[in-house]
Amino acid sequence: MVEPASLAEVRALLQDQQLIVDQLVPGEARVTSATGSVPDWEMIKRTLLAAGYPAEHTTTEDD
Repeated sequence: MVEPASLAEVRALLQDQQLIVDQLVPGEARVTSATGSVPDWEMIKRTLLAAGYPAEHTTTEDD
C-alpha cells in the first residue's frame, strides 16, 4: 500500500465500509465511523485482506 493507486483503492474500500478516511498514508489509516456506531473491524479486516491489504492492528481513541 505505497503507490497512489493502492492508496486510492484502500480509501474506497474503507469508505464502502461506512468509514470517513481522516488520514491515509502507507501503512496507516485513521478513520471515523460515518454512522456514529462502532465499526465492524473483523468485516473491515476481511475486506481489506481480500483486496490484498491486510490490516494487522486496529485501535480506537479509547485505546
